[in-house]
This record gives sequence, C-alpha cells and structure tokens, in this order.
Amino acid sequence: MKRSIQFKRCLRQIENTFQLQVVIFVLTLLILFTTAKIILYPTLKHSIQQGYNDDYKNEILNNNISQLRNILIKGSVTNELPIKDIEKHPEKTYNIPSTIHIIWVWTEIPQKYIRNVLLMHEMNPHFSLYLWLDDSSFQNATLISWINRERLKTKNVDSLQLNNPELIYDAKKLKRKGVLSDLLRYEIVFSFGGIYMDIDTIALKAYPTDILRKSFVAYIGEPYNNLNNSFFGLP
Repeated sequence: MKRSIQFKRCLRQIENTFQLQVVIFVLTLLILFTTAKIILYPTLKHSIQQGYNDDYKNEILNNNISQLRNILIKGSVTNELPIKDIEKHPEKTYNIPSTIHIIWVWTEIPQKYIRNVLLMHEMNPHFSLYLWLDDSSFQNATLISWINRERLKTKNVDSLQLNNPELIYDAKKLKRKGVLSDLLRYEIVFSFGGIYMDIDTIALKAYPTDILRKSFVAYIGEPYNNLNNSFFGLP
C-alpha cells in the first residue's frame, strides 16, 4: 500500500515537472516570436521594400534612357512609331561643320589639357579646332601665341554674341564654373555648328568623316548608362 502511494506521488511529480517544462517551452517560443516580429520583421520588410524600390527605380530609369535614346537616334519612342506631320529634310541639311570646339574658362589652362588639345589637333587633320578661353585663361600669352597655328585657333568667349546672356551672367555671378561651361558649349555650337568635346577627352584615333552626317550626342555606358553632353555635334 505504501509503495503504491509513493509510486503515485512520483508520477504526479513527473507529470507536474513535464507540464512545467511544456509551459516554459511555450513561453520561450512566444517570447522569441514576439522579439522576431518586433525587431527582425520591420528590418526584413524594409530590406525587401528597399530592394523592390531600387529595382523599380532602375527599371524606370533604364526605360526612360532607352526611350530618349530612340527619340534622338531613331526619331521615335519605338521602331514602329514614326513621327508624323513633320517635314523630312534632305540628308545634306544635316551636315555638321568639320570644326571641334573646346572650352576652358576662369583659370590658366593646365599643361596636361594643352597636350590633349594638341593631340586632338594632330590626329584630326581634316578638322579645324577652336580653343575657347576667357580673359583669365588667356594669361599665358606666350603659350597662347604658340598654340595658334593652322587649323588650331584660340577664341575669347567674352566676344560671343550670346542668345541667353542672363544665364551666362548668373553663372558667372554665382561662380558656377561647371554651369558656365555647360551654357557656353551650347551657345558656341548653336552659333557656329560643329563638334563640342570636353578638354579632358583624350584622342585615341582620328574621327571618321561620316560622323558629320547627322547631329549626335554621346552615350556613356557602365556604370552610368546615360546620355552625356561631354561630346556632341550639331549642324
């Protein structure tokens, strides 16, 4: 009888201990789940949304660039969608003058960029080259006089008849050299026609003559994948 009672007590203790362990295990799971929901879920959700947003933005950007490139090169957003009701000019009216324009303003032109200009001049004997400077960049008179040669001439941007003088004035007043250069390149090419190129461009070979057949703009590949105004041509 005593053994039976002791055995039952032992079973109850084991049962109580097991129940307690189950309760502790369940509580532990609840705590871990709650912690994960509070801390990890927002982070994971943000990461997923951020990745989605980045992919979406890249898709939109690439689509816009692709459409703009089609408009510039093919004349329409898609190959099957021609532009109507616009007179098509003869091919000869698109000819670009065989002239290269390069700009440097506000400071004396560095020697390394002068080498770029001379190399471009030497490698393209079928082009005339104009180096546009302002009063500040004309400081080295000896060097400037040496640069002036057949097909390579220096010109002063301050002598330009500007189409948008107020924009040029604002860029100078705010001392925005990059903005000033951007504005001047359009003013120059619009007025004289030809090809504009940045002064830090290094010539690897001569330009082909068929580059002068139509207006063009540079396309920069990886990692930017966009259009760029560092090299373009207009009639």
